[in-house]
Amino acid sequence: MDGKSLRRAYLGSPLAFTRISSGFSMRFHPILQKWRAHLGTDFAAPIGTPARTVGDGVVSFAGSQTGYGNVVFVKHRNGHETVYAHLSRVNARVGQRVAQGDTIGLVGATGWATGPHLHFEFRVNGVHQDPMTIARQSETVPVPMAALPTFKRLAAVVSTQLQAAATIVQTRAE
Repeated sequence: MDGKSLRRAYLGSPLAFTRISSGFSMRFHPILQKWRAHLGTDFAAPIGTPARTVGDGVVSFAGSQTGYGNVVFVKHRNGHETVYAHLSRVNARVGQRVAQGDTIGLVGATGWATGPHLHFEFRVNGVHQDPMTIARQSETVPVPMAALPTFKRLAAVVSTQLQAAATIVQTRAE
């Protein structure tokens, strides 16, 4: 009750998935037929599975790009950016504010994809980072300064109620 949020800045994954089909590593690209860095995590999931933004932000791109197919880019605070690619459908538009957990598209197999999955990237100041590492290191979201006085007032009321509840003795009527 000290005003620190318990909500993490980023969700652990952008969707309900069956397995990780390709991690953040060097790999033999199945379409280009050569070794190259895979700069994201591929989550295998059925076509149409909702893809959710992992954190609050603003959509900076929503459309189609070579390789990515249908893709959404979301800019977050502190120079963070996430990418959601190979979507069968885009449910976001440029400039749209999105909240953690909002559906921004549906899993597909567009662009350079060999099967249905979500390709997910996490960038910090333009540099690709392992999305699974970032999710584990995610800090909590601070309570907005404007909301802090209201939070503290409500927390004091709840704290008083909890202290009073601790003094209640349960009895039985027989």
